[in-house]
Amino acid sequence: MSPFRAKIEALIEQIQTVVDFDERISIPFEPDNPFSPLDWLEAQPHSTKLYWQSRDKNREVIALGVARTFDTPELGEKYIKSNQNLWVVMPFDAQHPDVFLPYIEIQRLGSNWTLSVNVNQSKEVAINALERVKLKSPAHFSSPNNSQVKFVRHIPDLKDWTHSINLALSKFKQSDLKKVVLARESEFLLSEPVSGFTLLRESQTSNQNSYHFAFTKNRDSLFFGSSPECLFRQNGYELETEALAGTIERGCDTRDDHGKGRWLWNDKKNRYENQLVVEDIESRLHPYCSSLEISEASSLIRLAKVQHLKRKIVGYLNPRNAESTLVDVLHPTAAIAGLPKDQAMEFIQQNESFERGLYSGAIGYISQDRSEFCVSIRSALINKKSIKFYAGAGIVQGSDPNAEWQELNKKMSTLLDLLTELPEVEVAS
Repeated sequence: MSPFRAKIEALIEQIQTVVDFDERISIPFEPDNPFSPLDWLEAQPHSTKLYWQSRDKNREVIALGVARTFDTPELGEKYIKSNQNLWVVMPFDAQHPDVFLPYIEIQRLGSNWTLSVNVNQSKEVAINALERVKLKSPAHFSSPNNSQVKFVRHIPDLKDWTHSINLALSKFKQSDLKKVVLARESEFLLSEPVSGFTLLRESQTSNQNSYHFAFTKNRDSLFFGSSPECLFRQNGYELETEALAGTIERGCDTRDDHGKGRWLWNDKKNRYENQLVVEDIESRLHPYCSSLEISEASSLIRLAKVQHLKRKIVGYLNPRNAESTLVDVLHPTAAIAGLPKDQAMEFIQQNESFERGLYSGAIGYISQDRSEFCVSIRSALINKKSIKFYAGAGIVQGSDPNAEWQELNKKMSTLLDLLTELPEVEVAS
């Protein structure tokens, strides 16, 4: 019997002794070496699969199946016990989120791995979920480079994009709207099916300093991405969040890269865009925090394809009654919707001609003592031989439609370059 199978059998034995349902049972284990969590996850037969890795790489989680669901994060937070992780996959519009306790959870904290099972109402169902686990992943999956990529369309195209930005610029002058984040969906067809899990595994190598995530509820489609943006991280009463807004491409060499970074740091329009996000987050957190500290100066965050302005925000939470979870308080921020929120959301609903779905949503976990969420940007939705990439740009007074369009291309290249070269997209634009 393999060591992993022995751990599963040990968990099954413990489940048989459970008296109180709604219990989480955990045991430490050592995975096979080498162990690829994403390859292993893809091989599993369960319909619901989730992968999540923190930006600092300290926490990595695989979740399989659904032991219990909740309508809202608030209901789930009130229900969970001290050793349980409630997973939340929230769409951009925050309507109908997936809030659930998984049946099986494999978690790495630092270098320590844990195998857990949530027992809910039925021991037999929990045991069946464990017995369905495949111990090993296939030796290899096909490389994405084996598939030919054909551009289909942008929604919106450049003409409609320009029209929407001009509408926003007029709206800024006629109303209290200060910022709106507009997005683009770019669709491609593949000559051969490509594994989204394989793309994400390659993205982990090429896109450092990012959250990496994947979520599916069926075997046909997968939403995945590599996001640089933290919605919030909470440990007890300590809270960290950030304003990540203001973007420029990376340079062609070190000198050019530093020059572009200095330009971004000094650019009035980008600094204004970032300040709006700071003000938005500060106003939302003020009722929930006894103190808030905001870094005075922006720092430059250099990613594989772009550079961003970032300001760190640290707070100390008041004791709260769980009427609202932090994800409900903060999502969506001005970084991915706009300011004021209600006016920005209304503008997006009226002028964006595709459904964002999980793009620019929030993905993370809630436990009784800590929680952490990323913003699900730099993401894609793959469905058999079709893949849709998503990117957005913050529009404020002074925004230029063509410059913002090129910003979309650069952001989208975070994942798109794993399949094809960006110039093809620029020609298609």
